[in-house]
Amino acid sequence: MIENRWLDNNQVTKKKNPNLYLIAITVLILLLTSAGLSFAYFTASLANNETTTTVTLKGGTLSIVYVGGSAISFTNVIPQDAPIVVKNFTLTGTNTTDLTMPYSLAIEVQTNSFTTATSITYTLLGTNTHNNGQLVPNQVSQKGIPIGPGTVPLGSAFFAKGTGVVHSYTLNIYFPNNPSAPQNYDQGKTFEAYVKTTEATATVNLLAQDFFVGLGTAPATTGMYPEVSGADTNYRYEGPNPNNYVRFNDELWRVIGVFGNSVHGQTGSLVKIIKDTDLGTARRWHSSNANNWAAPAELATYLNANTNGNYYFTLSQGAKDMIQSVTWRLGGIGTFGASVSRAQDLYAQEIGTTVPTSGATTYTANVGLMYPSDYALSVIATSCARTTRVDNAYNTSACQGSAWLKHPSAVEWTLTPSTGAATAGAHSIATSGALQKSANVQTTTAAVRPVVYLKSTVKVVFGTGTSADPYILEYVSP
Repeated sequence: MIENRWLDNNQVTKKKNPNLYLIAITVLILLLTSAGLSFAYFTASLANNETTTTVTLKGGTLSIVYVGGSAISFTNVIPQDAPIVVKNFTLTGTNTTDLTMPYSLAIEVQTNSFTTATSITYTLLGTNTHNNGQLVPNQVSQKGIPIGPGTVPLGSAFFAKGTGVVHSYTLNIYFPNNPSAPQNYDQGKTFEAYVKTTEATATVNLLAQDFFVGLGTAPATTGMYPEVSGADTNYRYEGPNPNNYVRFNDELWRVIGVFGNSVHGQTGSLVKIIKDTDLGTARRWHSSNANNWAAPAELATYLNANTNGNYYFTLSQGAKDMIQSVTWRLGGIGTFGASVSRAQDLYAQEIGTTVPTSGATTYTANVGLMYPSDYALSVIATSCARTTRVDNAYNTSACQGSAWLKHPSAVEWTLTPSTGAATAGAHSIATSGALQKSANVQTTTAAVRPVVYLKSTVKVVFGTGTSADPYILEYVSP
């Protein structure tokens, strides 16, 4: 256990109109400390020339600096709206591995004899100076510290690979004014606590496919749902904005769902994720007017080539380690009609063997695009019936307006070609939300959001799935 504490006795005076009360309060106020930094995948040790605010880890270091010194002191404080203490501190991480380096912050309360759980409150605000890893979520509104001894978790965060990267925090401590009630009952009370930094204990620690399937059918308006298509049962996130965010490649991605081997050709089920935002530059599907993705198409090469100037080359090694190379199904979709372009019809065609002239039925690679069915089935069936045609009836708030996979502003490519001639084009999702055939894949450009499958040994270890607190993934080598 590595631990520092600084304690100050302070007299707190309280003035209240029309009477003046003098409250003598012994406050042993929050002191910032680094305690117990011993990460599961490292061995913590202290060198002889180090201070207790620097921890050396085999693979990384985490140091803590307190602006203006470590001690917190104040005198003659009255209840007020402004914070009575503003304490700034930074955590600087050097992580030389491709694993995340997680930590947790908590207020370790030793004594709090104040009368209520709102007598002393706090806020916490963070800044990710180098955009590395993830901060402890902000606590913007004042939150009370419960009476009695105990631990008040502030949250978990992590550093990704990097050297000298900084997470800065401002901890505000309040003795809030309560004009509607006397506060002299807090006379002579004691508060003793410190902030503790520790290894972040995994809150989930399950294989990703098991975790997401295990969520079951969550709220009635958005969540993870099973979708039965023929002999296949896949699990998809559906609704306008489900909590399906993950941190991947130090970016926000989102979980499309968990899919069986009919889609990807691997043993067992795999999690499929999509980048939350597009790559910024609209791209053509192919350099010639041919719709054979396995030729390979120009876009297939750009997404997968591990050479400078191509997308896969830009991924971190940690992200590459998590990606499962799969067999992408290249079945085409025929002429739109009642039994072809309904939401319930798309999946079977995508994994089928009807392809354009001279086209391949599969393509083995790391990175692909979403399928039309991924988009069509990202809305809950009770909002938009599966018998709805995606080509001409999805431009409603109940359908495209309730599908989280709909791009907010751009036409977007899918992986699926049109059947028929080799020049018949490929499919994209229009800004209206309709599935459309882009006849010339050489001259037509559209937005691109990469899609990958995660290896079956990738775990979910932290997070709640919101954009502010995405699920944190960790690769476990088999």
